[in-house]
Amino acid sequence: HSELDTAPDGLAEPGPGRPAGSTRSAIRSRLIPGSNKLDRHRNAVKPNAATISAVYVVTELVPKLSAVEKQVEKMICAVVNTSQVPAHIEHYTKLQAEFQLELTMIRMNLEHLLTRYHKELEAVVQDPRQDVLLRLDAFEATAIENAQQLYQRVQQLQQSG
Repeated sequence: HSELDTAPDGLAEPGPGRPAGSTRSAIRSRLIPGSNKLDRHRNAVKPNAATISAVYVVTELVPKLSAVEKQVEKMICAVVNTSQVPAHIEHYTKLQAEFQLELTMIRMNLEHLLTRYHKELEAVVQDPRQDVLLRLDAFEATAIENAQQLYQRVQQLQQSG
């Protein structure tokens, strides 16, 4: 496995009516419309040689991303709603905007990955022994690295808060 295959903890649940481990609807339901505009730019970028395990995407990456998103919202809302210090409120409001922007970029690129490898991911949901390595383009690889960094930032915030 590459270093992209080893993320800390964190992130998603399947959408309504989907079996546990189902990833496509969990990410797709939270994406911003129009993310396919990046497709023409992706084709101009030389594909990255990085790979990631399909099982890792289904069982770790997508669930952790969802969990981090919930942790961030819960944590920041709690601070903003209970703080009496305007500087704390402003700081955490800015952090919330940064996290939301980062999550949007990550979701857009994960949607691209989930769409490209839909068949492989569905096969792994049905039978984890069908695991394959998925080749990541540069945008997807960056999004996965950013998801790992985002998780680490959330962990640091929880420890300092």
